[in-house]
Amino acid sequence: MQTLLVVLMVGIVGGVAASLQTPMANFMSIKMGVWESIFMIHLSGAILSAIPLIAMRGGALSNWRNVPFYMLWAGGFGLIVIGAVTYTFPRVGVAGGMMIFLIGQLAMATVIDHFGFFDLDIRTIEPARVLGIAIMFAGVWLAVR
Repeated sequence: MQTLLVVLMVGIVGGVAASLQTPMANFMSIKMGVWESIFMIHLSGAILSAIPLIAMRGGALSNWRNVPFYMLWAGGFGLIVIGAVTYTFPRVGVAGGMMIFLIGQLAMATVIDHFGFFDLDIRTIEPARVLGIAIMFAGVWLAVR
């Protein structure tokens, strides 16, 4: 049970961070421009992630050669995220925008789980999961209409 509690807490912290990052990114893009805010967000992330890597003397960073080349472009999805944030949030608000993002994340996560993409364990789509996603879709529609 302690492991589940840790997973829940880490997930909640991640959700709080995402809820803070997205309106901050939106604010930056309004003040600076989309590309400028994307650059600053990724630069600050690179600097902050470099600190523990320096302390760990690079850690396993040298293993980047063992990663399929297309996986190295994962950070590029940040461009899509910031672009979507700057478009969505002013139109539906932060809560509505986060709900829409969650629906997109949940739908893609369900596909990834079902097929076991990226060497993850397969978790097939079951009627209860489909119902849960449908309820979330309905909740999002009610919240942003």
